[in-house]
Amino acid sequence: MLDRKPALKALAAAAREAGVWKAARRAVDSSRGNMPKVNVGKLGRLADEGRPMLVPGKVLGGGGLEKKVTVGAVCFSSEARRKIERSGGEPLSIEDFVAKYRDGKGVLLVGG
Repeated sequence: MLDRKPALKALAAAAREAGVWKAARRAVDSSRGNMPKVNVGKLGRLADEGRPMLVPGKVLGGGGLEKKVTVGAVCFSSEARRKIERSGGEPLSIEDFVAKYRDGKGVLLVGG
């Protein structure tokens, strides 16, 4: 069972500081079936060098990834985590992502 409480807690605390966290919190707080699922291939197409991306749901391993990306998500499939790390990127839990990018500047919110 997917525990979203730590992610919600981190997003709620950060929401006072930046609007991107409010939007992410709404997505994470939705029903489990409505949480976004995003393939790493999509992240690769959207990636700008150095711009962190937040997926308020699950990152899946479909597609290729050649760019170095920093991605925060509720969870990652093992294949997605492997592809992100192999490309030199960093898969982070939402709690770690919020701590690293607290001000929310430059964060790209990616849905399904």
